[in-house]
Amino acid sequence: MIKTYNIKHNLNLGALFSDYKVLLNQYILEIWSRITWETKSIQKKQSVLWTHLPYTQHRIIPHIPTKADIDKELRRKYVEHWHYSTHWVNSAMDTAWSIIHSWYENYKNGHRKRTMPVVTREFMRIKQTLFRWDGQNTLQISIYPHQFQYIDLSTHWFPFGTKLGEPIITPTEIHLPFYYSDPPKNESKIAWDSNFHSLDGYSPQTGWVKVDIKPLHTIHDTYHDKYRHINQVYAKNKHKGKLLYAKYKSRERHRVNDYLHRVANAMIPLASTHGFESLEKWRMVKKSRNFNRKLSDTDWRKIVRYIATNSNIQYIEPYYTSKTCSQCGYVHKDLTSEHELHCRGCGIIIDRQYNASRNLYQRMNGVTLHKAIYEGEIPAIGAETSVSDELARIHEELMMPKQTICVPLKYNGT
Repeated sequence: MIKTYNIKHNLNLGALFSDYKVLLNQYILEIWSRITWETKSIQKKQSVLWTHLPYTQHRIIPHIPTKADIDKELRRKYVEHWHYSTHWVNSAMDTAWSIIHSWYENYKNGHRKRTMPVVTREFMRIKQTLFRWDGQNTLQISIYPHQFQYIDLSTHWFPFGTKLGEPIITPTEIHLPFYYSDPPKNESKIAWDSNFHSLDGYSPQTGWVKVDIKPLHTIHDTYHDKYRHINQVYAKNKHKGKLLYAKYKSRERHRVNDYLHRVANAMIPLASTHGFESLEKWRMVKKSRNFNRKLSDTDWRKIVRYIATNSNIQYIEPYYTSKTCSQCGYVHKDLTSEHELHCRGCGIIIDRQYNASRNLYQRMNGVTLHKAIYEGEIPAIGAETSVSDELARIHEELMMPKQTICVPLKYNGT
């Protein structure tokens, strides 16, 4: 297991940062100039309404050269005039390849355009051959041949791991990735249905779990009101308006990140593998301004990213999960905004969010919907009764989650 911690430093490496950024962008340009592009025809699904559309569409696919083919040539070219430690050249080469491959994966998924990535921030990746850690409080970094800089780690607030990975250094901080022994493995799984105000999970071990994220929208709504006032200030004084907007945007981001970290920490212990819907927000946009604002305020992807630091993540197809009966598999295509699903196939009445999380759990495990999967299981498992054989008094008692997780806005130390 790897955990990364930040610590401030007082090294004066301004010239090295600027030279490294120039070298890094030159490497990216060299690799980019060697990419070949191919136009491919991709099969396209025919629309029911637009039957006259063609069956295929064209996509421009890049072919990236292999690292072994050009690394020696580029290193020989740039190391000749490099007056710092030569291993910084190797560091820039590895970082450039990482950036290109990251762009390539995002381009394939439609998240990047056919434009070359450019590094604008100052940072450096410190390879294993450029530093030495004594296992205690001193980190030695090679700047010039046989000349070193030292970072004092005696003020660290985190436990040292068994091994230090390749740090990332910025003009003010250094990011230290430490290796720790892995915790005992828990092979349980849970599937999550993502909604505006809650995340609804299901697994046979935990039952129906509801994570309340209404406070997240409270944070966003608070700052939306502030931005309306800032717009009035901006109309009179643009410079002051920009400063206020940057100030409160930073505050909003920090409050949201703090809240989502605590939500993720509450969800992580529930299972070792968490299944989430592979949602694309741009496919969910409607003509309603309020709906689109709520959609933009749901930070589903951030929650998944934070959970992925300590758990395995599995993405699940979200189609018809809330409209398909998890008991018999009947699809209710005419279902709109109802909170409960009244199945016309088997007669079950079940909460839509609970139903969706059960369907997602089945898809997560590669199980086809079939009545026998939940044979004999009551649809809801949160009814509270005074004795074990007492029946639920009202229908709403059967629509209660087994566990509800509510994370407050402000951390109170508990």
